[in-house]
Amino acid sequence: MEIKLPNGQMMNSVSWKVPRAHSVDDTRNKSSKSESSATFDHQSAKFVIQKAKEANMIMVVKSVTHQAETMNPPVGLNTVRLLEAGSKAMGMSPKNVMNVAEKLYSAGLISYPRTELSLHTRNTEWGKSASYLLRTLKSNKPPKTGRDCGDHPPITPLKSASKGEVGGGAAWRVYDFVCRNFIGSLHNDLKFTKTVVVLTIPGSDDEFELEMVTVDSLGFADACRWVLRDIGATYGKNDSVSLKEGDCITITNVSMEEKTQRPPKFLQEHELIREMDEKGIGTDASMAVHVSNIVDREYVQLVDETGTPLRPPLPPGKRKQQLPRQVGRYLVP
Repeated sequence: MEIKLPNGQMMNSVSWKVPRAHSVDDTRNKSSKSESSATFDHQSAKFVIQKAKEANMIMVVKSVTHQAETMNPPVGLNTVRLLEAGSKAMGMSPKNVMNVAEKLYSAGLISYPRTELSLHTRNTEWGKSASYLLRTLKSNKPPKTGRDCGDHPPITPLKSASKGEVGGGAAWRVYDFVCRNFIGSLHNDLKFTKTVVVLTIPGSDDEFELEMVTVDSLGFADACRWVLRDIGATYGKNDSVSLKEGDCITITNVSMEEKTQRPPKFLQEHELIREMDEKGIGTDASMAVHVSNIVDREYVQLVDETGTPLRPPLPPGKRKQQLPRQVGRYLVP
């Protein structure tokens, strides 16, 4: 269901609070937040849509609750987290990530990339985010969180370099992540408010839920902006909206989508790396090779979220812009 807030903002994340008797309990079938309103009762879903239309597409705010939350900065970057980020966010194989990291180390741009340690011992400056950090940092002491394994220190940038100096492409993606994670790990907490609005349709007992997240203090998210997307946050002076009990909201669109239950998704590369680390399989120096071996020896095939085999990367000058972007790196036996 899509609604229009008083400030003109459109929200399509309103979910129906399905009565327990009609809910779908298998959460593996829910690929998005909107599927929390999934039901096997087709007639109940049609009844809710009919009620919305009879009420002239109007909803009423039943209650509004605010909850302040805090997210701690990331710990120092070790090899396992670098490999996970490379596979999940950069679309690179663990082996490729390590090859790039080793070249950056040889060029003097980052510290030694093979380490289990994630506990920092010193500070430094880096760009605008580092300046913001130095202006707002509440303590000049290194963070105490992280794991100290007694080996090499966490992976950190050693000197400032532009995208052109690094060489762009995969090298820049890895270098940029190392720098941002380092700045974020020294930063303050991210503080945000989670607002849950319960809505009802006049003449109906059914309830709907809208969740909004607004940022109160950026903290480490100033450097690690992807975190804002992960928590579903909106930021900016025009994004805030104040709702109170009794307010009327306009429904701009209501629809019912039929789906079938799906089996659990296949394991992704970054999930395998995390499982190997938790179960003590391999070391920070061998994990990338182990994952590469099972792919090269064709024990598994790498596919995207649609099940299409991943295309091998092409040289920058030969990229075909018309090809759709492939998302996910799933390991299929």
